Amino acid sequence: MPVLLHPAASEWVCAARDGVYLVTALLWLRFVGGVRLSLWEWGGARVALCGMLIMVVGWGWT
Repeated sequence: MPVLLHPAASEWVCAARDGVYLVTALLWLRFVGGVRLSLWEWGGARVALCGMLIMVVGWGWT
């Protein structure tokens, strides 16, 4: 639905959503699936969330 509201920024909306999806999937694996995640996986989740934050915060400045 957000893509329909902001067609000019649809790539950024999808990228931000995918960052949240990635972190949610890792949390699901850890706490529901019982999978022990490595530091690389947690680090990748941090990078994805930082990228999402940059897109969301920077969106208002352009």
